[in-house]
Amino acid sequence: MKASCNQILRLLLPPIVALTTLGAGCPTASQVGEKPPDRSTTFAPEYDYMEGYDVFPYGHGTASTAFAPCSTKLQVWYDEEIRPAELLDWNSVGGYMYEHAQKTGSGAEVKLKHGAYLIAVQDVYNRPPDSSVTLGYTDSGGEEGWAWTVVFVQTIRDIFPGDTLAINHAVIHEMGHMRANLTELCDPATGEMSDYHNDGSCVMGDVKVPPCTGTDASANPHFCSACCWQLMHVQW
Repeated sequence: MKASCNQILRLLLPPIVALTTLGAGCPTASQVGEKPPDRSTTFAPEYDYMEGYDVFPYGHGTASTAFAPCSTKLQVWYDEEIRPAELLDWNSVGGYMYEHAQKTGSGAEVKLKHGAYLIAVQDVYNRPPDSSVTLGYTDSGGEEGWAWTVVFVQTIRDIFPGDTLAINHAVIHEMGHMRANLTELCDPATGEMSDYHNDGSCVMGDVKVPPCTGTDASANPHFCSACCWQLMHVQW
């Protein structure tokens, strides 16, 4: 797994928090004064889910609302085939994604048809010790223009029974990683709010209530203006 500028590979809950982020070459919140581009972009991931584990049961309006202020139109391509619910081996999730994602080309030229792929699964087994409560995972392969995200729905339901806001937060958070390799709100090195953010309630809080701000990131899922700056500059 590769990490590129502002990529986070895991969304975890305390007390186990193991993050992988790289900030070199990315603007901090105090450096985002450049005028944003006078245009909007479209983020169009393919979406697939296992039966009974749909993270958009009422549509993706909440996610669209989060991206809209960042001049990003969310256009989700729903897969017509609903997958049977099953537990996946932690080490097989990438293969499962690749098997079911729509693709174009052949051989070395095979690519995800929609450039981004979001899948909601029941859950996984054989988790590594430092990922025992991982809620979601995003991998861009270190390349702009290709990314995929998996959300472990049953883990979220077990930790936050009946809390649909927690699912919204996890999904939008991971989509932020998928779209623009956004970093976590809290800097794991200092325990303080990261210099790459300027709003303590930003949806990029790595947990429902990030310890560096104490603000519920799921109550009104939105990207801070520093995150929006980066989302506005995405070229794919």
